Amino acid sequence: MTALAARSGEGPTSSANLAASVGTNPAYLRALLGLLKAADLIDVKQGKMGGASLKRPATEISLAEVFVAVESDPQVPTHACESTSGCFVGEGILNALAPVLCDVQEAVQAKLGETTIQDLLNACPNK
Repeated sequence: MTALAARSGEGPTSSANLAASVGTNPAYLRALLGLLKAADLIDVKQGKMGGASLKRPATEISLAEVFVAVESDPQVPTHACESTSGCFVGEGILNALAPVLCDVQEAVQAKLGETTIQDLLNACPNK
């Protein structure tokens, strides 16, 4: 998304160029682009001169929107296993952690919500 913001006004950017820019596989990137398109964050044009571009200005796209679009389970991960030892810690730790993890998730979402793609672009050196 930040690479697309950097190329704003230059027309669509191909998945091959984006993949090279961020150092990932073009097929993987195309899958992400599909998720971003489904979330109405980007436009995608097919064909020789096709590619992706931001649907809205980078100042209007929050990281929270991007995160929700590309993460299938945007929750703080936990280790879920059954305690068979009869240990009260093992049996109760997930319930004890639940409110803490909820607070962490809310803090992450809040921070992502107040940060835009343009903020990331502005923070990139040598832009």
